[in-house]
Amino acid sequence: MTKTATRPQDVHWAGEVQALEALGEKKAFVARLLKLGYKPAEFRVTVRSIRREGPAVRRTRYNVFVDQLRNGVPFRGKPYLGGHPEKWVEQFSANALTDFPHPYPELTSS
Repeated sequence: MTKTATRPQDVHWAGEVQALEALGEKKAFVARLLKLGYKPAEFRVTVRSIRREGPAVRRTRYNVFVDQLRNGVPFRGKPYLGGHPEKWVEQFSANALTDFPHPYPELTSS
C-alpha cells in the first residue's frame, strides 16, 4: 500500500494512487477542493483497483474512497467509482457541500 502526504497542506493519499495519474484526477481533485473552499489536508483519498473480469476488459477501473478528516481521523466519507469513463471528481464536486459540509456544522455557534 502506498501512502503519501508530502506536505502538511496536502491531501492524504493511500492505496493505488498511481491509478489517478493517467487521467489527471489527482491534480483535478486538489484543484476542486481549493475551488470549493476546502483545505486539502482535511481529506484522505484511498484508491483500490477493481479486478478485471476477462481479457476483453482493458479499461482500468478502481474504487475511490474520499474521507473528510477531523484531527487526522476520518469522520465523514463517500465512495466513488473511478477510471474511464467514470468522473468521480465531478461527482464529488456536484454533491460536496451536502456530503462534506464545511465549516463543520457541529463546531459553529448558534
